[in-house]
Amino acid sequence: MSRSLSWRIAAGLSIMAAGALTRLILRKGWKAALHADPPVDPDAKDVRWQEALGWGLLSAAGASVARLLAQRGARRGWRALTGGDPPD
Repeated sequence: MSRSLSWRIAAGLSIMAAGALTRLILRKGWKAALHADPPVDPDAKDVRWQEALGWGLLSAAGASVARLLAQRGARRGWRALTGGDPPD
């Protein structure tokens, strides 16, 4: 397996794991703070604007931070395992 393919697989798995963990944390945090489940469909008729907008902002911010942390963690792990930078 090439270094490039190995890096893409490692980075992809890291991002997917971070995304799943972030979704879990955001849902539990929302439920703990508001005592209700987050909106499944923000466009649904029974979802208030405040809920839809809040969930959208929270989800976007969480996804961005999770991706950043996952990429940096994958790069750091790659360096620890191989002693060099991952291929670009």
